[in-house]
Amino acid sequence: MYKVAAVGDSQHPVRDNTLSRLVLLTANSAQVPAYYLEVDADLVSAPHNGYVILPVIGPAERAMAGDTSALVLTMVWGLALVVVAVGGSLAAVRWSAWPVYLVLAPAVLAVVWNLYENLAALLPNIY
Repeated sequence: MYKVAAVGDSQHPVRDNTLSRLVLLTANSAQVPAYYLEVDADLVSAPHNGYVILPVIGPAERAMAGDTSALVLTMVWGLALVVVAVGGSLAAVRWSAWPVYLVLAPAVLAVVWNLYENLAALLPNIY
């Protein structure tokens, strides 16, 4: 349990040099904060000094790592987009164009959606 030790804001910052203190900050704007509130708190209950088990971070979760296993599916969805585009073009030449486009629109949307989902997995992990 923590007990509030000091409260400050952007006009009156907390001037405290105590170590091992919990600091909570909040700001008032989504773009560029112009005002903040700071709350410092001290631990008043007994600390828990048990074993800490850290989760294992896989290589795909490390910073700037991409999921290379998505490369094959990206190629497959890219090829599917080419097949749908060529098939739609040939069908539009053979039959009336508007009904063919109307029928192919959901298929193109599904293929493009899956293609971009797999492309996004290839991008580097920056968070």
